Amino acid sequence: NFNTNNLQNEHAIKNIYRLLKPNGKVLISVVIDPRHNTNRNQPYTFSAQEGLTRFCFTSAYYRQLFIKNKFKITSEFDIKNGQKWNLPYRRFCLQK
Repeated sequence: NFNTNNLQNEHAIKNIYRLLKPNGKVLISVVIDPRHNTNRNQPYTFSAQEGLTRFCFTSAYYRQLFIKNKFKITSEFDIKNGQKWNLPYRRFCLQK
């Protein structure tokens, strides 16, 4: 949640993959920008209520990142009646 660029995200996901045993699973929760649905490598920014600038990638970006780094997405949470909620976070269950 505190990564500010694509390179930091790549390193984090590669290290998670390296630490997991074969067929191991991990639940990852990420802060997303629900206003956009692109897979660009640059984060969107917004100012939170406390005046701090936040960097957020999209859920499409994270899906692409996980698949690129050899993970299988077994579940994506925060879905209601077939529609994704408009929440500022998303949870993924990934398998090595």
